[in-house]
Amino acid sequence: MDEKKEYKHKDASIAIIDDHEAILEGIYSYLKRQGINKVDVFTSPEAMEKAAVSTHYDVYIIDVELKEDTGLSLVGIIRKADPNARILIYTMHEEVWIVREIQSRDVNGVLYKSARMEEVLDAIDALMAGRKYFSKKYHIAARRITTTSAQLSKRELEVLKKIAQGHSSKDIAKLLFISENTVETHRRNLFAKLQANNVADLIVKAIARGYIDVKEIGE
Repeated sequence: MDEKKEYKHKDASIAIIDDHEAILEGIYSYLKRQGINKVDVFTSPEAMEKAAVSTHYDVYIIDVELKEDTGLSLVGIIRKADPNARILIYTMHEEVWIVREIQSRDVNGVLYKSARMEEVLDAIDALMAGRKYFSKKYHIAARRITTTSAQLSKRELEVLKKIAQGHSSKDIAKLLFISENTVETHRRNLFAKLQANNVADLIVKAIARGYIDVKEIGE
């Protein structure tokens, strides 16, 4: 092992959350073999939240999709407990809406689970050295969003979500406390910006570009 690299991470304290025990065990065992003595693992957001308040960790490794909640909800909690915490998102999800959600959070790095275990250590080393670590795969996904997405306003996004849920313009107007004419204006703008031919086409393109999550349609 590179002596300089080992120096960066050997004294690090690591907290990992994932609801797949096999993944947790794999990362835990690997980091232990690399000489990191303090590695704590969690399977629930509540457990990590309590630990973040009472214990200082140098690096948090957070899975996005947990059974009980999204791991991204922990980012703000951890930041409040420790503004200087280094947070690494470790996920298997490359969907556009998830990349958008990650972009809206204050994280120090993103790594996909398809990466080699050695890259997990590289990410920890980078964070411990005060740098950020976003994998090439993540940069490609983020760049794809930037180059293909039209810019929608906050209100347009709200109307879009209601349309995807099957609400009529009249219903949307009541739900958002705006006039029906305003809803119709937003609808026209959405069809123009996403170059959609009908509602089904609008929804498909909105999902593909990450403006709405498939899960939101059923809400």
